[in-house]
Amino acid sequence: MKVICLVLISIWAFSTGYSQNANILLNATLPTVQGPAIPNPRYNLSKSSQEIQQQNMRMIEQDMRNYELGKQRRQNQQKEFDKAFGPTIFYQFSSNLDKPGASYYKTAFDSLSSMLNGNRPLSVKKAVFIPEWAYFESALNYREFDGAIKNAAKLILLKMKQDKLPNTDLAKNFAIFKFFSDTIKVKMPGPEKRFVTHYPIRYDFEDFYGEKDWTKGMVSKLLSYQTGQCHSMPLLYLILAEEIGSTAYLANAPEHTYIKIPLSNGKFQNFELTNGHMTTDSYVLKSGYIKAEALANKVYMKPLTKKETVAQSMIDLAKGYRNKYGFDDFYLNAVNTALVHQPNNVNGIYMLANYYYWLYQHVKKQDPSIAYTPKEKLTIEVQQIIDNFNFYNDKLVSLGYEEMPKEVYAEWLKGVEKEKSNQMINAIQENLWYKKK
Repeated sequence: MKVICLVLISIWAFSTGYSQNANILLNATLPTVQGPAIPNPRYNLSKSSQEIQQQNMRMIEQDMRNYELGKQRRQNQQKEFDKAFGPTIFYQFSSNLDKPGASYYKTAFDSLSSMLNGNRPLSVKKAVFIPEWAYFESALNYREFDGAIKNAAKLILLKMKQDKLPNTDLAKNFAIFKFFSDTIKVKMPGPEKRFVTHYPIRYDFEDFYGEKDWTKGMVSKLLSYQTGQCHSMPLLYLILAEEIGSTAYLANAPEHTYIKIPLSNGKFQNFELTNGHMTTDSYVLKSGYIKAEALANKVYMKPLTKKETVAQSMIDLAKGYRNKYGFDDFYLNAVNTALVHQPNNVNGIYMLANYYYWLYQHVKKQDPSIAYTPKEKLTIEVQQIIDNFNFYNDKLVSLGYEEMPKEVYAEWLKGVEKEKSNQMINAIQENLWYKKK
Protein backbone atom coordinates (compact mmCIF):
# COMPACT_ATOMS: atom_id res chain seq x y z
CA MET A 1 0.00 0.00 0.00
CA LYS A 2 2.90 2.29 0.81
CA VAL A 3 4.32 1.73 -2.68
CA ILE A 4 0.95 2.49 -4.33
CA CYS A 5 0.59 5.69 -2.32
CA LEU A 6 4.08 6.79 -3.28
CA VAL A 7 3.39 6.09 -6.96
CA LEU A 8 0.13 8.09 -6.80
CA ILE A 9 1.92 10.99 -5.08
CA SER A 10 4.63 10.81 -7.76
CA ILE A 11 2.03 10.97 -10.54
CA TRP A 12 0.24 13.87 -8.83
CA ALA A 13 3.47 15.79 -8.32
CA PHE A 14 4.56 15.16 -11.90
CA SER A 15 1.22 16.12 -13.45
CA THR A 16 0.95 19.26 -11.31
CA GLY A 17 4.49 20.33 -12.24
CA TYR A 18 3.81 19.65 -15.91
CA SER A 19 0.72 21.91 -16.01
CA GLN A 20 2.52 24.76 -14.22
CA ASN A 21 5.47 24.54 -16.58
CA ALA A 22 3.10 24.48 -19.54
CA ASN A 23 1.51 27.76 -18.41
CA ILE A 24 4.91 29.39 -17.95
CA LEU A 25 6.02 28.30 -21.41
CA LEU A 26 2.80 29.49 -23.03
CA ASN A 27 3.08 32.96 -21.44
CA ALA A 28 6.84 33.44 -21.81
CA THR A 29 8.87 34.90 -24.64
CA LEU A 30 10.67 32.00 -26.25
CA PRO A 31 14.47 32.40 -26.25
CA THR A 32 16.58 31.91 -29.34
CA VAL A 33 17.86 28.32 -29.34
CA GLN A 34 21.06 27.35 -31.12
CA GLY A 35 20.39 24.17 -33.09
CA PRO A 36 22.89 21.67 -34.45
CA ALA A 37 25.39 22.89 -37.00
CA ILE A 38 24.18 22.22 -40.55
CA PRO A 39 26.88 22.64 -43.19
CA ASN A 40 26.28 25.67 -45.40
CA PRO A 41 28.56 25.71 -48.48
CA ARG A 42 28.48 29.51 -48.91
CA TYR A 43 29.04 30.19 -45.22
CA ASN A 44 31.92 27.73 -45.05
CA LEU A 45 33.67 29.46 -47.87
CA SER A 46 34.11 32.59 -45.80
CA LYS A 47 35.64 30.77 -42.79
CA SER A 48 38.73 28.68 -42.40
CA SER A 49 38.42 25.00 -41.42
CA GLN A 50 40.09 25.82 -38.09
CA GLU A 51 37.44 28.46 -37.27
CA ILE A 52 34.64 26.04 -38.17
CA GLN A 53 36.19 23.33 -35.96
CA GLN A 54 36.50 25.78 -33.05
CA GLN A 55 32.88 26.83 -33.46
CA ASN A 56 31.74 23.18 -33.50
CA MET A 57 33.75 22.44 -30.37
CA ARG A 58 32.16 25.39 -28.54
CA MET A 59 28.72 24.10 -29.48
CA ILE A 60 29.54 20.58 -28.28
CA GLU A 61 30.91 21.91 -24.98
CA GLN A 62 27.75 24.03 -24.50
CA ASP A 63 25.56 20.98 -25.17
CA MET A 64 27.52 19.00 -22.58
CA ARG A 65 27.16 21.79 -20.01
CA ASN A 66 23.42 21.98 -20.66
CA TYR A 67 23.12 18.20 -20.24
CA GLU A 68 25.03 18.23 -16.95
CA LEU A 69 22.97 21.15 -15.64
CA GLY A 70 19.75 19.34 -16.55
CA LYS A 71 20.98 16.14 -14.92
CA GLN A 72 21.92 17.99 -11.73
CA ARG A 73 18.54 19.73 -11.69
CA ARG A 74 16.70 16.38 -11.99
CA GLN A 75 18.80 14.86 -9.21
CA ASN A 76 18.04 17.80 -6.93
CA GLN A 77 14.34 17.49 -7.66
CA GLN A 78 14.45 13.76 -6.82
CA LYS A 79 16.28 14.51 -3.56
CA GLU A 80 13.66 17.09 -2.59
CA PHE A 81 10.89 14.61 -3.37
CA ASP A 82 12.60 11.84 -1.38
CA LYS A 83 13.14 14.25 1.50
CA ALA A 84 9.45 15.15 1.58
CA PHE A 85 7.90 11.73 0.94
CA GLY A 86 10.69 9.18 1.38
CA PRO A 87 12.45 7.26 -1.43
CA THR A 88 10.38 5.05 -3.72
CA ILE A 89 11.54 1.44 -3.37
CA PHE A 90 10.65 -1.09 -6.07
CA TYR A 91 10.14 -4.50 -4.51
CA GLN A 92 9.75 -6.32 -7.82
CA PHE A 93 11.83 -6.63 -10.96
CA SER A 94 10.65 -4.55 -13.89
CA SER A 95 8.81 -6.56 -16.55
CA ASN A 96 10.85 -7.52 -19.61
CA LEU A 97 7.87 -8.55 -21.74
CA ASP A 98 7.96 -5.27 -23.66
CA LYS A 99 11.51 -5.96 -24.89
CA PRO A 100 12.04 -7.03 -28.52
CA GLY A 101 11.37 -10.75 -28.95
CA ALA A 102 9.92 -11.32 -25.48
CA SER A 103 6.37 -11.72 -26.83
CA TYR A 104 7.39 -15.09 -28.29
CA TYR A 105 7.93 -16.32 -24.75
CA LYS A 106 4.37 -15.41 -23.84
CA THR A 107 3.12 -17.45 -26.82
CA ALA A 108 5.40 -20.35 -25.85
CA PHE A 109 4.18 -20.24 -22.23
CA ASP A 110 0.56 -20.42 -23.37
CA SER A 111 1.32 -23.41 -25.63
CA LEU A 112 3.10 -25.39 -22.92
CA SER A 113 0.42 -24.48 -20.37
CA SER A 114 -2.24 -25.86 -22.74
CA MET A 115 -0.42 -29.20 -22.81
CA LEU A 116 0.02 -29.31 -19.04
CA ASN A 117 -3.62 -28.36 -18.43
CA GLY A 118 -4.91 -31.06 -20.78
CA ASN A 119 -6.21 -28.68 -23.44
CA ARG A 120 -3.72 -29.99 -26.00
CA PRO A 121 -2.19 -33.48 -26.40
CA LEU A 122 1.13 -34.00 -24.63
CA SER A 123 3.97 -34.09 -27.15
CA VAL A 124 7.63 -34.29 -26.15
CA LYS A 125 8.69 -33.21 -29.65
CA LYS A 126 6.59 -30.03 -29.55
CA ALA A 127 7.38 -29.35 -25.88
CA VAL A 128 11.12 -29.46 -26.64
CA PHE A 129 10.76 -27.34 -29.78
CA ILE A 130 8.68 -24.55 -28.17
CA PRO A 131 11.35 -23.06 -25.79
CA GLU A 132 13.94 -23.18 -28.58
CA TRP A 133 11.50 -21.48 -30.98
CA ALA A 134 10.91 -18.71 -28.42
CA TYR A 135 14.65 -18.20 -27.86
CA PHE A 136 15.22 -17.79 -31.60
CA GLU A 137 12.18 -15.47 -31.83
CA SER A 138 10.31 -17.76 -34.28
CA ALA A 139 13.31 -18.05 -36.63
CA LEU A 140 13.46 -21.80 -35.89
CA ASN A 141 11.32 -23.64 -38.44
CA TYR A 142 9.15 -26.46 -37.05
CA ARG A 143 8.78 -28.14 -40.44
CA GLU A 144 12.57 -28.47 -40.74
CA PHE A 145 12.87 -29.60 -37.11
CA ASP A 146 10.13 -32.19 -37.61
CA GLY A 147 11.67 -33.29 -40.92
CA ALA A 148 15.03 -33.99 -39.27
CA ILE A 149 13.29 -36.07 -36.58
CA LYS A 150 11.32 -38.05 -39.17
CA ASN A 151 14.48 -38.75 -41.21
CA ALA A 152 16.27 -40.08 -38.11
CA ALA A 153 13.25 -42.23 -37.18
CA LYS A 154 13.13 -43.60 -40.74
CA LEU A 155 16.81 -44.65 -40.53
CA ILE A 156 16.20 -46.41 -37.20
CA LEU A 157 13.18 -48.36 -38.52
CA LEU A 158 14.99 -49.31 -41.73
CA LYS A 159 17.96 -50.53 -39.69
CA MET A 160 15.61 -52.65 -37.55
CA LYS A 161 14.07 -54.15 -40.69
CA GLN A 162 17.50 -54.72 -42.24
CA ASP A 163 18.69 -56.53 -39.08
CA LYS A 164 15.36 -58.42 -38.85
CA LEU A 165 14.73 -57.24 -35.30
CA PRO A 166 11.33 -57.97 -33.71
CA ASN A 167 8.75 -55.19 -33.45
CA THR A 168 9.04 -54.91 -29.66
CA ASP A 169 9.69 -52.08 -27.22
CA LEU A 170 13.06 -53.53 -26.30
CA ALA A 171 14.15 -53.86 -29.94
CA LYS A 172 13.04 -50.32 -30.77
CA ASN A 173 14.87 -48.87 -27.78
CA PHE A 174 17.97 -50.89 -28.58
CA ALA A 175 17.89 -49.57 -32.17
CA ILE A 176 17.62 -45.95 -30.94
CA PHE A 177 20.49 -46.56 -28.52
CA LYS A 178 22.67 -47.91 -31.38
CA PHE A 179 21.71 -44.86 -33.47
CA PHE A 180 23.29 -42.69 -30.74
CA SER A 181 26.28 -44.83 -29.82
CA ASP A 182 27.42 -46.74 -32.95
CA THR A 183 28.16 -46.23 -36.61
CA ILE A 184 25.24 -47.73 -38.51
CA LYS A 185 24.99 -48.40 -42.24
CA VAL A 186 21.47 -48.48 -43.64
CA LYS A 187 20.35 -49.71 -47.06
CA MET A 188 17.77 -47.29 -48.43
CA PRO A 189 14.74 -48.60 -50.35
CA GLY A 190 14.76 -48.27 -54.15
CA PRO A 191 16.53 -49.74 -57.17
CA GLU A 192 19.66 -47.60 -56.68
CA LYS A 193 20.81 -49.77 -53.70
CA ARG A 194 22.00 -46.64 -51.93
CA PHE A 195 23.47 -46.86 -48.43
CA VAL A 196 23.42 -44.17 -45.75
CA THR A 197 25.97 -44.17 -42.95
CA HIS A 198 25.14 -42.53 -39.65
CA TYR A 199 27.96 -41.89 -37.18
CA PRO A 200 27.67 -41.78 -33.37
CA ILE A 201 26.43 -38.58 -31.75
CA ARG A 202 29.36 -37.11 -29.84
CA TYR A 203 29.40 -35.40 -26.46
CA ASP A 204 30.17 -31.68 -26.65
CA PHE A 205 32.65 -31.10 -23.83
CA GLU A 206 33.03 -27.39 -24.62
CA ASP A 207 30.74 -25.22 -22.46
CA PHE A 208 28.45 -28.18 -21.71
CA TYR A 209 26.47 -26.09 -19.20
CA GLY A 210 25.73 -23.47 -21.87
CA GLU A 211 27.16 -20.64 -19.74
CA LYS A 212 28.64 -18.84 -22.76
CA ASP A 213 26.33 -20.13 -25.47
CA TRP A 214 22.79 -21.01 -24.38
CA THR A 215 22.13 -22.95 -27.59
CA LYS A 216 24.61 -25.65 -26.51
CA GLY A 217 21.83 -27.55 -24.75
CA MET A 218 19.31 -27.37 -27.57
CA VAL A 219 18.06 -30.33 -29.57
CA SER A 220 18.00 -28.19 -32.74
CA LYS A 221 21.74 -27.62 -32.28
CA LEU A 222 22.29 -31.36 -31.78
CA LEU A 223 20.42 -32.14 -35.01
CA SER A 224 22.52 -29.60 -36.92
CA TYR A 225 25.96 -30.54 -35.58
CA GLN A 226 25.49 -34.11 -34.28
CA THR A 227 26.97 -33.11 -30.93
CA GLY A 228 25.11 -32.66 -27.68
CA GLN A 229 25.22 -33.04 -23.93
CA CYS A 230 23.25 -34.53 -21.05
CA HIS A 231 20.29 -32.21 -21.65
CA SER A 232 19.81 -32.44 -25.40
CA MET A 233 20.78 -36.09 -25.97
CA PRO A 234 18.13 -37.69 -23.70
CA LEU A 235 15.49 -35.31 -25.06
CA LEU A 236 16.26 -36.32 -28.65
CA TYR A 237 16.10 -39.96 -27.56
CA LEU A 238 12.63 -39.41 -26.06
CA ILE A 239 11.45 -37.63 -29.22
CA LEU A 240 12.64 -40.54 -31.38
CA ALA A 241 11.01 -43.05 -29.02
CA GLU A 242 7.76 -41.09 -29.31
CA GLU A 243 8.15 -41.02 -33.09
CA ILE A 244 8.59 -44.78 -33.58
CA GLY A 245 6.19 -45.80 -30.80
CA SER A 246 8.45 -47.17 -28.07
CA THR A 247 8.32 -46.60 -24.32
CA ALA A 248 11.15 -44.70 -22.66
CA TYR A 249 11.47 -42.33 -19.73
CA LEU A 250 13.60 -39.39 -18.71
CA ALA A 251 15.29 -39.58 -15.30
CA ASN A 252 17.15 -36.92 -13.31
CA ALA A 253 20.48 -37.11 -11.50
CA PRO A 254 22.50 -34.23 -10.00
CA GLU A 255 23.14 -31.75 -12.86
CA HIS A 256 22.25 -34.56 -15.28
CA THR A 257 19.49 -36.42 -17.16
CA TYR A 258 19.53 -39.89 -18.69
CA ILE A 259 17.15 -42.53 -20.14
CA LYS A 260 15.38 -45.43 -18.47
CA ILE A 261 13.67 -48.14 -20.51
CA PRO A 262 11.31 -50.77 -19.03
CA LEU A 263 12.27 -54.46 -19.17
CA SER A 264 9.94 -57.46 -19.22
CA ASN A 265 10.91 -58.38 -15.63
CA GLY A 266 9.51 -55.08 -14.32
CA LYS A 267 12.93 -53.50 -13.85
CA PHE A 268 14.57 -50.68 -15.81
CA GLN A 269 17.69 -50.45 -17.93
CA ASN A 270 19.60 -47.16 -17.93
CA PHE A 271 21.01 -45.69 -21.14
CA GLU A 272 23.82 -43.17 -20.64
CA LEU A 273 23.89 -41.37 -23.97
CA THR A 274 26.72 -38.96 -23.13
CA ASN A 275 29.25 -41.80 -23.31
CA GLY A 276 27.23 -44.40 -25.23
CA HIS A 277 27.03 -47.03 -22.48
CA MET A 278 24.39 -48.95 -20.61
CA THR A 279 24.63 -48.29 -16.89
CA THR A 280 23.13 -49.38 -13.60
CA ASP A 281 21.65 -47.36 -10.74
CA SER A 282 24.86 -47.95 -8.82
CA TYR A 283 26.71 -45.94 -11.47
CA VAL A 284 24.38 -42.98 -10.87
CA LEU A 285 24.86 -43.30 -7.11
CA LYS A 286 28.64 -43.25 -7.55
CA SER A 287 28.46 -39.54 -8.28
CA GLY A 288 28.37 -39.14 -4.49
CA TYR A 289 25.82 -36.31 -4.66
CA ILE A 290 22.62 -38.29 -4.14
CA LYS A 291 21.58 -38.27 -0.50
CA ALA A 292 19.20 -40.71 1.15
CA GLU A 293 16.64 -37.88 1.48
CA ALA A 294 16.74 -37.30 -2.29
CA LEU A 295 16.05 -40.98 -2.95
CA ALA A 296 13.24 -41.08 -0.38
CA ASN A 297 11.62 -38.00 -1.95
CA LYS A 298 12.06 -39.45 -5.48
CA VAL A 299 14.02 -36.42 -6.59
CA TYR A 300 16.51 -38.49 -8.62
CA MET A 301 16.55 -41.75 -10.59
CA LYS A 302 12.74 -41.82 -10.92
CA PRO A 303 11.23 -42.39 -14.39
CA LEU A 304 9.33 -39.20 -15.21
CA THR A 305 5.84 -39.23 -16.64
CA LYS A 306 5.21 -37.52 -19.97
CA LYS A 307 3.57 -34.59 -18.18
CA GLU A 308 6.57 -34.22 -15.87
CA THR A 309 8.86 -34.22 -18.92
CA VAL A 310 6.77 -31.44 -20.50
CA ALA A 311 6.93 -29.56 -17.16
CA GLN A 312 10.72 -29.65 -17.46
CA SER A 313 10.34 -27.93 -20.84
CA MET A 314 8.56 -25.13 -18.97
CA ILE A 315 11.67 -24.92 -16.75
CA ASP A 316 13.77 -24.69 -19.94
CA LEU A 317 11.51 -21.88 -21.15
CA ALA A 318 12.12 -19.94 -17.93
CA LYS A 319 15.89 -20.49 -18.15
CA GLY A 320 16.04 -19.28 -21.75
CA TYR A 321 13.97 -16.23 -20.86
CA ARG A 322 16.25 -15.35 -17.96
CA ASN A 323 19.29 -15.89 -20.18
CA LYS A 324 17.96 -13.34 -22.71
CA TYR A 325 16.07 -10.85 -20.55
CA GLY A 326 16.68 -11.44 -16.84
CA PHE A 327 14.35 -11.95 -13.88
CA ASP A 328 10.76 -10.74 -13.68
CA ASP A 329 7.22 -11.98 -12.94
CA PHE A 330 7.04 -13.95 -16.20
CA TYR A 331 10.07 -16.00 -15.15
CA LEU A 332 8.57 -16.55 -11.70
CA ASN A 333 5.23 -17.64 -13.16
CA ALA A 334 6.84 -20.10 -15.59
CA VAL A 335 8.84 -21.81 -12.81
CA ASN A 336 5.83 -21.97 -10.50
CA THR A 337 3.69 -23.44 -13.29
CA ALA A 338 6.26 -26.21 -13.85
CA LEU A 339 6.35 -26.98 -10.12
CA VAL A 340 2.56 -27.42 -10.01
CA HIS A 341 3.04 -30.50 -12.20
CA GLN A 342 6.39 -31.61 -10.76
CA PRO A 343 6.57 -30.38 -7.13
CA ASN A 344 9.88 -32.07 -6.26
CA ASN A 345 11.83 -30.68 -9.22
CA VAL A 346 14.88 -29.44 -7.31
CA ASN A 347 16.09 -27.55 -10.36
CA GLY A 348 12.92 -25.43 -10.32
CA ILE A 349 13.04 -24.96 -6.53
CA TYR A 350 16.67 -23.86 -6.80
CA MET A 351 15.61 -21.35 -9.46
CA LEU A 352 13.01 -19.86 -7.07
CA ALA A 353 15.57 -19.56 -4.25
CA ASN A 354 17.92 -17.90 -6.74
CA TYR A 355 15.15 -15.52 -7.86
CA TYR A 356 14.48 -14.26 -4.32
CA TYR A 357 18.20 -13.98 -3.60
CA TRP A 358 18.64 -11.61 -6.54
CA LEU A 359 15.42 -9.79 -5.74
CA TYR A 360 16.84 -9.05 -2.28
CA GLN A 361 20.04 -7.74 -3.94
CA HIS A 362 17.87 -5.60 -6.23
CA VAL A 363 16.09 -4.00 -3.25
CA LYS A 364 19.29 -3.64 -1.23
CA LYS A 365 20.88 -1.73 -4.10
CA GLN A 366 18.07 0.84 -3.80
CA ASP A 367 18.29 0.98 0.00
CA PRO A 368 21.68 -0.27 1.32
CA SER A 369 20.53 0.25 4.93
CA ILE A 370 18.46 -2.96 4.85
CA ALA A 371 21.70 -4.98 5.05
CA TYR A 372 22.18 -3.97 8.70
CA THR A 373 18.56 -3.32 9.72
CA PRO A 374 17.04 -5.86 12.18
CA LYS A 375 14.44 -8.01 10.44
CA GLU A 376 11.60 -6.85 12.70
CA LYS A 377 12.25 -3.26 11.58
CA LEU A 378 12.32 -4.05 7.87
CA THR A 379 9.34 -3.32 5.66
CA ILE A 380 6.81 -6.12 5.15
CA GLU A 381 7.91 -6.41 1.53
CA VAL A 382 11.58 -7.02 2.42
CA GLN A 383 10.63 -9.48 5.15
CA GLN A 384 8.54 -11.41 2.62
CA ILE A 385 11.45 -11.60 0.15
CA ILE A 386 13.75 -12.95 2.89
CA ASP A 387 11.10 -15.44 4.04
CA ASN A 388 10.59 -16.70 0.48
CA PHE A 389 14.31 -17.21 -0.02
CA ASN A 390 14.61 -19.11 3.27
CA PHE A 391 11.54 -21.22 2.45
CA TYR A 392 12.88 -22.47 -0.89
CA ASN A 393 16.41 -22.84 0.43
CA ASP A 394 15.12 -24.96 3.35
CA LYS A 395 13.00 -26.99 0.94
CA LEU A 396 16.09 -27.84 -1.11
CA VAL A 397 17.85 -29.05 2.03
CA SER A 398 14.85 -31.14 3.15
CA LEU A 399 14.63 -32.79 -0.29
CA GLY A 400 18.30 -33.77 -0.12
CA TYR A 401 19.64 -31.43 -2.80
CA GLU A 402 23.38 -30.87 -3.01
CA GLU A 403 25.06 -28.92 -5.78
CA MET A 404 27.52 -30.91 -7.86
CA PRO A 405 30.67 -29.03 -8.99
CA LYS A 406 31.39 -29.01 -12.72
CA GLU A 407 34.78 -30.69 -12.30
CA VAL A 408 33.25 -33.56 -10.30
CA TYR A 409 30.52 -33.96 -12.91
CA ALA A 410 33.04 -34.17 -15.77
CA GLU A 411 35.09 -36.81 -13.90
CA TRP A 412 31.98 -38.81 -13.03
CA LEU A 413 30.98 -39.04 -16.70
CA LYS A 414 34.35 -40.59 -17.52
CA GLY A 415 34.04 -43.21 -14.79
CA VAL A 416 31.60 -45.54 -16.55
CA GLU A 417 32.21 -49.28 -16.14
CA LYS A 418 32.77 -50.22 -19.77
CA GLU A 419 33.04 -53.96 -19.27
CA LYS A 420 29.75 -54.14 -17.37
CA SER A 421 28.16 -52.01 -20.08
CA ASN A 422 29.35 -54.39 -22.80
CA GLN A 423 27.90 -57.33 -20.85
CA MET A 424 24.50 -55.64 -20.69
CA ILE A 425 24.60 -54.81 -24.41
CA ASN A 426 25.46 -58.44 -25.23
CA ALA A 427 22.65 -59.69 -22.99
CA ILE A 428 20.09 -57.52 -24.80
CA GLN A 429 21.43 -58.59 -28.19
CA GLU A 430 21.11 -62.26 -27.22
CA ASN A 431 17.58 -61.62 -25.98
CA LEU A 432 16.62 -59.96 -29.27
CA TRP A 433 18.28 -62.73 -31.29
CA TYR A 434 16.31 -65.34 -29.32
CA LYS A 435 13.03 -63.52 -29.95
CA LYS A 436 13.95 -63.07 -33.60
CA LYS A 437 14.34 -66.83 -33.97
